[in-house]
Amino acid sequence: MAQSAPAAYLQANEIAVIDAAKLDPIRFGELYDRHFGQIYRFAYARVRDQATAEDITSEVFVKALAALPRFRHSGRPFHAWLYRIAFNTITDSARSTNRSVALECVDEAQAASDDSTVEVALRRYDIDRVWRRVATLPTDQRTAITLKFRDDLAIKDIAFAMGRSNGAAKLLLHRGLARLRRDLAAER
Repeated sequence: MAQSAPAAYLQANEIAVIDAAKLDPIRFGELYDRHFGQIYRFAYARVRDQATAEDITSEVFVKALAALPRFRHSGRPFHAWLYRIAFNTITDSARSTNRSVALECVDEAQAASDDSTVEVALRRYDIDRVWRRVATLPTDQRTAITLKFRDDLAIKDIAFAMGRSNGAAKLLLHRGLARLRRDLAAER
């Protein structure tokens, strides 16, 4: 599938910023500004603690800046590389603190303005129920589902972020969704 002209322009623009940041680390601030929010949200969703998520996010960008000279354009978005660093940083952090990693319940800010309060409340309850169940999945399945449905990453980017093949990422999603369906059906 070919990229749209705006997407191709944005990717070309980002590549130019990356190349500039390799020569002048001050330019890395542009990449930080573009991607801080999504990396912070990913970290927070996993650790569920603001201070820890901020620390992890800072560490991700410090690591990214240090590794930037080795970054090669492979056709994947830059943020997929950042997600991979974040995934590894969170995993290392969880190992070092011996804590389990949680998943946030997604806020449904997209509720239509004409929905009744009851409908919005019921929809939020259903979403919370699903994400609570997602939080009980094995870590790799939970991560794959989060990257796909909360962060809207493509399979190839999920695979890259998790250090897996495309097939392995698809399998994690398939198994996680199958288990999620079974668990939710059993609740009813």
